[in-house]
Amino acid sequence: GHSGRVYAVGFHPQGALLVSGSDDGTARVWNVATGREQTRFDDHAAPVRGAAFGPAGRTLVTVGWDNSVRIRSLPGFELLEPVWNGPYRMETLAFDPTGKLLAVGDVEGRVIVGEVGSLERRVVLRETGRGIQELAFGPEGRHLAVGAADGGVRIFDVLEGLEVLG
Repeated sequence: GHSGRVYAVGFHPQGALLVSGSDDGTARVWNVATGREQTRFDDHAAPVRGAAFGPAGRTLVTVGWDNSVRIRSLPGFELLEPVWNGPYRMETLAFDPTGKLLAVGDVEGRVIVGEVGSLERRVVLRETGRGIQELAFGPEGRHLAVGAADGGVRIFDVLEGLEVLG
């Protein structure tokens, strides 16, 4: 297993794989049937705080305190370039229901929403308060719920870049 605290886990949509991200700076993919590690990624230079497979099972994303977002394509886990790099440590992530948009939250309270395929940033949402702890898209993919370290919960319209509840 990991040699540090595990911060993130997520199942592949088909259920055969599980990803985990850890304080040890690694993300690991596990075979659920055997319990064995299938592959390991050591390319984050700091704790991996978020890890998830896309809803269609064609992408794997990890985010870390090295200020980076790494996106891999499946089945071969090839790293897509360019890697997103931000000015702050990345804390969490969420895919929209289609798997086309990715939201990433950082420790300074920013949320970046971008298109997964092109890695093009669409909008940056400013969150008041401290770091982003959790993100979740609504079932229609337009609204993004944001949970922050200051206890605040807000909802943003990602198409307009506006706060609609908070």
